[in-house]
Amino acid sequence: MVIKQMKKNNFFFHSIIAGISIVLFLLLILFIYQYHKKRVYKQRFEEVINFKEKETVKVVKTKKENINIPKQIREFILEGLDEFEKEQKFITSNITLSSLAKDLNTNTQYLSKVVNHYKDKSFSAYLSDLRISYIIERLKKDVVLRKYTVKAIAIEAGFNNAESFSKAFFKRIRKKR
Repeated sequence: MVIKQMKKNNFFFHSIIAGISIVLFLLLILFIYQYHKKRVYKQRFEEVINFKEKETVKVVKTKKENINIPKQIREFILEGLDEFEKEQKFITSNITLSSLAKDLNTNTQYLSKVVNHYKDKSFSAYLSDLRISYIIERLKKDVVLRKYTVKAIAIEAGFNNAESFSKAFFKRIRKKR
């Protein structure tokens, strides 16, 4: 009877040891996975932060094509766009082509043509590029911003939601590579 009880206790003890070993093994695998994932994300972040990009929103003044807008109006719009960029008004989430045209005292057709011609992109792409460049520079400098959620970073950059920010961000990052 005592031997039976000792065998039962021995089996129970080995079962506990085996269970604890399995749990520890699974925790070790989980730890290694999380460590690897963190390294990959850190590497990606470092690539984004350390990337020296060319200015993508500079005015291209060498174009000779005529866009059927009087020179004086074109220059006025380009000056307004420069001020718009310097004052970082693009981080306002409700900015549209028509609201910017109204702020610049011009019409949407002229503004759209000038952006398409001189910035080499559509108005929405121009706005997205400005916002992404802005947030990348902020992320480089502001350690606290790096702790924000994607949604909070998107709002800081002027996007209405995290999905549109993510799409614009990854589109921009893919262009760089």
